[in-house]
Amino acid sequence: MPFSHPFNRPLFGWGLRGLRSKGRTFILDLVSQCRCNHALDIGIGYGAIGAYLKYNLPHIILDGIEIYEDYKYHTLAQWNVYRNIWIGDFTQMLIPPIYDAILAIDVIEHLEKQEGTNQILRLSSLVQKVFILSIPLGEYPQGAYEGNLYETHKATWYESELRNLGLSLVAQNDVIGVFATRRR
Repeated sequence: MPFSHPFNRPLFGWGLRGLRSKGRTFILDLVSQCRCNHALDIGIGYGAIGAYLKYNLPHIILDGIEIYEDYKYHTLAQWNVYRNIWIGDFTQMLIPPIYDAILAIDVIEHLEKQEGTNQILRLSSLVQKVFILSIPLGEYPQGAYEGNLYETHKATWYESELRNLGLSLVAQNDVIGVFATRRR
């Protein structure tokens, strides 16, 4: 989906017209605790996570990558909070190791399992402070959304697989797991 699961959004924080409050999420806490100044948001969708970060951490410089350019035309799109947005497949892009935080929020499940594994390892090795991954755990089928075939889930992930890749579970509900790896 071009928007994250409600577990990743602040409680009572999003209305039809955007932000309403400064509710907290695990993602915001991780970025804030690491004192991140420069973040890369992969798979920005409508840009809600970036807008939420920028609202709460106005100093942060955000860059983003999105494979489906049409999301920028949606009425809920908040792409203006990003300094740079690159359109394309992040798996084929050179990502410089300059980011304090790299966010892959509801992205990796859209890749085949081996490619997802490769990207988790790549992104976590590139980040300066914290790599944050949010992903459905267990079976969570999803097809195209509003004509976007990239929204199809291609792999099922479990907590043990992500732990084996060096990620730590930070939070979880009945669908989503938020994982992170931190560099010292």
